[in-house]
Amino acid sequence: MKKISFFILLLFLITETFCQTFVSTVPENKNVILEEIGGVRCGPCADGHKIANEFEAANPGDVVIINIHAGGYAAPASGYPNYTTSFGEAILNQTGLLGYPAGTVNRHVFPGLGMASNVTAMSRDQWVSAGNQALAQSSYVNVAAKSTIDLASRELTVVVEAYYTGNGSNTNRLNVALLQNNIEGFQLSSSENPSQVLPNGNYNHSKMLRHLLTGQWGQTISNTSQGSFYTDTITYTIPQSLNSVPYDLFDLEVVVFIAESTQEIINGSISSMEFSTSQPGISSLILDSVSSPLNDYCLTSYEPKIIVRNNNNTSTANYDISYRYNGGSPVSITETNLGQNSSRTTIFPSINITDGEHKFEFNLDVANNNSIIDATSTDNYNPPIFYTVPINIVDFEINEGFQSYQINSSSINKGFLENSDELPNFKISNRGNGSTRSLQFGLFDWPKDVSASLVFNNIDLSNTTSPSLKFSYAYTQKIGGTLGNQDRLVVEASYSCGKTWVTLFDKSGNELRTASPRNSYFYPTSDDWEDVWKGLAAWSNEDDVIIRFRCVSDNGNNLFIDDIQLLDAVGIEESSNVSSRVYPNPAENSATIELQGVEGKNIKFELYNILGEIVFTGNYKPTSNFDYFDIDLSLINNGTYNLILKDGESLSTKKLQIVK
Repeated sequence: MKKISFFILLLFLITETFCQTFVSTVPENKNVILEEIGGVRCGPCADGHKIANEFEAANPGDVVIINIHAGGYAAPASGYPNYTTSFGEAILNQTGLLGYPAGTVNRHVFPGLGMASNVTAMSRDQWVSAGNQALAQSSYVNVAAKSTIDLASRELTVVVEAYYTGNGSNTNRLNVALLQNNIEGFQLSSSENPSQVLPNGNYNHSKMLRHLLTGQWGQTISNTSQGSFYTDTITYTIPQSLNSVPYDLFDLEVVVFIAESTQEIINGSISSMEFSTSQPGISSLILDSVSSPLNDYCLTSYEPKIIVRNNNNTSTANYDISYRYNGGSPVSITETNLGQNSSRTTIFPSINITDGEHKFEFNLDVANNNSIIDATSTDNYNPPIFYTVPINIVDFEINEGFQSYQINSSSINKGFLENSDELPNFKISNRGNGSTRSLQFGLFDWPKDVSASLVFNNIDLSNTTSPSLKFSYAYTQKIGGTLGNQDRLVVEASYSCGKTWVTLFDKSGNELRTASPRNSYFYPTSDDWEDVWKGLAAWSNEDDVIIRFRCVSDNGNNLFIDDIQLLDAVGIEESSNVSSRVYPNPAENSATIELQGVEGKNIKFELYNILGEIVFTGNYKPTSNFDYFDIDLSLINNGTYNLILKDGESLSTKKLQIVK
């Protein structure tokens, strides 16, 4: 009984002495602190970020990344963002690096990787191997932290705790690093890390070192004997910006680590983060998902709706919310008494919208009330742009060769480019199919998994008997591995204003490509184009059909579209440049094509079945102004076919029956 009482007393004394609250007292292996060193003008650095991010994702909670912008590729230069700090060069200078990007794993020398005795910097292909070695090593100290940012004063408070499960060095130093995520800017060769490329083509920098709260090499820990407990509270008032790069309070991250002197990191971890303020505040502003009607191209009215959330323990007074539509004047509503830890949905009066692009910008304004702190990372919230088509359906065909546009235009007659504001090189190009214009989907410059579309307005097919869709495309892949192997083109039709779609064409990767793969920027030659013909007889009774060409990026190479035609194959008028007829019709084993006014021109002919599949193709160059030639149909099955004759932009379609 006395032994039990003594044990309880001992536990009480230990707890009272150390005041330990959250750091673990159980012996653990080391975590990895991977310090990347590079810059925005370093070509391989984006690939280094990718390797580090994948290593961190494979070891959640055990690998910590610190991206340090230092060295010649990060030095301030005109036209480039300055992400350097006053600490980076000193860290760089003690690593012995020979190239960029360099990385240190716990500032440790790994002789087994061929490193010199005083060199801690490694090339990116060594980080994972060194990191796995470090993760298998035991640590004599555990370290953890809890951080809080006061949104009113911008004061960061970091409470650090360390517990020594073994005897430590007498040169132990505590380091507290402030990092920032989601910094949008330039990065050379950003496509090497496609997951960090934003829709507008900029790079999303993460884990970027912004400040060392404990100075260049940290602060000394005096007692490092086994069983000792260390704690400290460190504060720092976060400025508005560093080198003209704003601090976003909601994208900050705190890392703590303990090192022996300036080298040899023993252990480290990422701090938890909380936000607080002594005043009432509104912590976030989001758009209600139901107010983003992205799947209905036929809307005629829209109901703006937003949610304001108060995560503070005090009710708010008045606050103003407003929206702007397509850059117009603000429409405002004043709300009152938003309760503690609650949210409110505000619905604005419905507005009428016409066809075209629709852009809404929402704003939170607390400038007229000193008792409220606007805790949102930005005053504005901009939901995705959406589009609608005209109500009046007058067209019964599409005939788009992209010849009427200026180069680099992103406006389309009788349709629109969806997502063109967010993606580079989604525009009219000067590389066409036998012409000087086509539509470019610039997948070479797009992030992975983004989607963009060419959408045509509603067309009326109710008076057609044999509608067909024809288009040409050119595409190739990048060389190497699986990169770019699954770029995808999907052609779809909808008679429900885009709520549901029927797939007409869907190819990706190797099946889609029309030219040999290459790593350079793909521009098609005249031989790189493939023609597609799809019969739409099942749609001949529909009076509101939307056709969409949708491209999904796998970070591959470019794709081009040209010569899009949706028309009724029966009764089509002859091109003014090509006069032709075919006989006999019905034909048995052969047919004759008669041409007039085409001397010296290269005529391409294609035969499509009712499924839109090409079954026969060939070329003929007339030697006189009136010429004719025979085509062999002996291997073609009985049925009804579309015979297409082409001379550049000219087109003639004939219905040909084969009966044997």
